[in-house]
Amino acid sequence: MCIVIDTCCLASVFDSDQVDHTEYEPVLRWITEGRGKMVFGGKRYGRELARLKRYQRIWAEFARSGKIVRLDDEKVDAIEEGTRTSTRWRRFNDHHVLAIVIASGVKVVCTRDRGCGELLKHYSEYPRGVSRPRIYKRAAHATLLNDRNIANVCS
Repeated sequence: MCIVIDTCCLASVFDSDQVDHTEYEPVLRWITEGRGKMVFGGKRYGRELARLKRYQRIWAEFARSGKIVRLDDEKVDAIEEGTRTSTRWRRFNDHHVLAIVIASGVKVVCTRDRGCGELLKHYSEYPRGVSRPRIYKRAAHATLLNDRNIANVCS
């Protein structure tokens, strides 16, 4: 299974000193010990990752061990721009996460951002073959981290 981790959750997933790390630790364990992979792409997500310098070594190790799926930035950016054109979705600011889901077919997104969750759940223009992702918000959602949720991009 692959997962998109919204940048608002990255510290909670990767930093055991974060107050809410226990809620997101299953995501980290699933990537490090299981079949999980982190999926990302697009210039905006890349800029957000670049600001989190303290985790760069972790992501580099994930890349070496095949735990990262990097999507084509231009493809993700084009999809992101297309999702912004609808006036219905302009009030949201997580179109880059939606674009990663559409480009990859990922079935689970880790986020605590209510707006991101709303956009992903209620966006009505997913292309054929791409379904609405499930949202991981807390440890009680650890059952989402399973092999049934492996997207083709991660196989």
